[in-house]
Amino acid sequence: MDFISKAAERYQENDHLSCISVLFPRIEGILREFQSIQEQPEKASQKDLAGTVLSPSINPQNNQFSLLLPLRFNQYLSEVYFANFDPLKKDNTLSRNTVGHGVATKENFDLKGSTLGFLILDQLSYYFCGIS
Repeated sequence: MDFISKAAERYQENDHLSCISVLFPRIEGILREFQSIQEQPEKASQKDLAGTVLSPSINPQNNQFSLLLPLRFNQYLSEVYFANFDPLKKDNTLSRNTVGHGVATKENFDLKGSTLGFLILDQLSYYFCGIS
């Protein structure tokens, strides 16, 4: 929670570079922790992480709590948040991988990117409802 609080503090100060730098890797950490709690395989791919959170066999209530359709959110996590990138391109879009591998450009660290990070967390909170 300390990381999320720090990201929120940076967001409020319009320091989107710091907010995204803290928030985007932490979202993957939250997904991995969820997977661990659900006793899923320890070495999952990013695609597996997205799928685990949305799997009805893991969380049969996710349709009840989610504001988005689970398959669409899974697609968003896989194709946008965990998007592949080309390290030689100069215009890589903001994703977990471009942030983590240091190839996202400064222009990507903006209000939109910070807000998307918090919207991902918000959506994940619906999938985590009712999970022990």
